[in-house]
Amino acid sequence: LSEISFKFGEDASPFSLCPDIALSLHRVPPSEALCGGSLLYEFDPDGISSVLSKLTLDSVRVQHQAKSLADRCTEKDTSYGSPMAFLPIEPSWIASWTSALYPGDRSAEASKSFAAELGMHLPKPNPFIPEDLSLKQLPSEPPAFPVSLKGLAPPLACVFHRQDDTFKQPKAQVSFSIYTPFLGQ
Repeated sequence: LSEISFKFGEDASPFSLCPDIALSLHRVPPSEALCGGSLLYEFDPDGISSVLSKLTLDSVRVQHQAKSLADRCTEKDTSYGSPMAFLPIEPSWIASWTSALYPGDRSAEASKSFAAELGMHLPKPNPFIPEDLSLKQLPSEPPAFPVSLKGLAPPLACVFHRQDDTFKQPKAQVSFSIYTPFLGQ
């Protein structure tokens, strides 16, 4: 998706593009400066696993911010003098999180079942990720104006379409006009 977004993205204004390119030079080689912040270069499962292995209950940090907690704060921030406190995480929280992390026999299926009981699930694959970005052949005489597409009854909806013959990009712009008597009531 990041490659599609980079390849077919909207043109950026030079005023915002120049600082972005200059900043990307701190992170990527000059040959990659134009696409540095937009492309995922390689899938690194070992690197991902390494980072995820450091996210443990032993290293978790919970931060609460609210004016209503000011009376519990016993220390002051050195930079701004804001009230703050460092407290250990309640053991009941850790126990609850541990049981959620390792339910039943600690298998992936047990985790899925436990998550389903809580109303959680992995998202379904996104059916809107394009696989073929090739453009359809333009008619020999492209229409000057959008034409009505067939298949929808006019009382319900009208859909108009005109294939781009200038920029030749696999994009669409959608506009809706909704008329309803209920808005006037």
